[in-house]
Amino acid sequence: MSVVVRKAKQADVLGMQKQFAQVGLPQEDLDEVWRNFIIAEGEDESILATVGIVPVQEDAMLRSLVIDGQRVSSTFVLEFLEAAIAYAKQEQYRQLYLFTKGQASLFLKTGFELLERENIPQHIKETTHYQQHEEEDIKVCVCSLTS
Repeated sequence: MSVVVRKAKQADVLGMQKQFAQVGLPQEDLDEVWRNFIIAEGEDESILATVGIVPVQEDAMLRSLVIDGQRVSSTFVLEFLEAAIAYAKQEQYRQLYLFTKGQASLFLKTGFELLERENIPQHIKETTHYQQHEEEDIKVCVCSLTS
């Protein structure tokens, strides 16, 4: 299967909203933040995966990772995450943060490390995304993007 990973375009918003709805993610701000997303597109131009890379000062947050698990393999998921990390490096962010309710092992395979809550930088704690999930049982991971 041939896959293209690229920055999202405004024309992708409807497809992204459908994906978000299928997994129960909020989609109300997609019209505003779609520029911060990358997508993986199949040969038929359907969206196989999407993830947001949202700037936070000199860092970025990975958010709203949605994968069409019926159409892609676990290897594809790792490769898509690696492409997201490469994109964040290209944009010259220092660190990439993410929050997960599930197993962090997937992210640890791509260079992320678990971060204790007391070590989360203040500028990350001040984001709406963090504050929305602060009370939940989430794991926080960070990936250094500088050599």
